[in-house]
Amino acid sequence: HENDFVLFKTKNSLEDAFNFEFIYVAEDAARYLADKKVRGVGIDALGIERSQPGHPTHKTLFSAGVIVIEGLRLKDVPEGSYFMVAAPLKLVGTDAAPARVILFENMQ
Repeated sequence: HENDFVLFKTKNSLEDAFNFEFIYVAEDAARYLADKKVRGVGIDALGIERSQPGHPTHKTLFSAGVIVIEGLRLKDVPEGSYFMVAAPLKLVGTDAAPARVILFENMQ
């Protein structure tokens, strides 16, 4: 839905060791999400994309004003709807920052 935040829980969440072939969001999926006017996208991978020349996923999402959160730990989070709070550190001179992300159930 428009203005929702979409979290992708993939098999990345089930692996204990880092996998350089992690699941990521492809450019066409990023375009779909941007067209749906989501507010943000989160994924359980080191990055929203992996070795894509020119970083088309990032560019597509950022140009549409979509917030990206990477490196989420979703192993123990069941599928569902949540109220999400993301509290990034306020850093100057950078376009990224670590954040504490908390999901709350039953807060409709």
